[in-house]
Amino acid sequence: MKNLKLVCIYVIIGTIGLGLYDLGFSEEQKKPEIRKLLHNQLSKQLADSCDAIIDYVKMPANTTLQWHRHPGEAFHYYLEGQVTIEIEGNESIQGTPGTVGHVPYRALHRAITGESGATVIVFRVHHEDEPIQYTDDPDSKTQ
Repeated sequence: MKNLKLVCIYVIIGTIGLGLYDLGFSEEQKKPEIRKLLHNQLSKQLADSCDAIIDYVKMPANTTLQWHRHPGEAFHYYLEGQVTIEIEGNESIQGTPGTVGHVPYRALHRAITGESGATVIVFRVHHEDEPIQYTDDPDSKTQ
């Protein structure tokens, strides 16, 4: 009888745990929302073979994005929340509303949010026909 009670308790705890997982506490929930606002080729007289890309990025709370790099320069305007941008070989950026940040050409970096998450406008200038980013694996490309 005692073992049956323990089994019932474990089943109830497991069911509650699975229910919480299904309510949005999964790793998939940690992906940022990214909306492309603009993607245009720059004038050949100004910057031959370069694109300008502006994205709206909303990062969930308590999220650490993977290390990655872009095939160009990235500039950030922080709208909401707080985010730390760690940049390999450089000082971290503390992004707060109304401030701006710059990630140097092809610099390996990642974003880390706190309890409030963060909303950022990201402006990039990069070589056309290259993926939007590379992960820290040099052979990995993502669009």
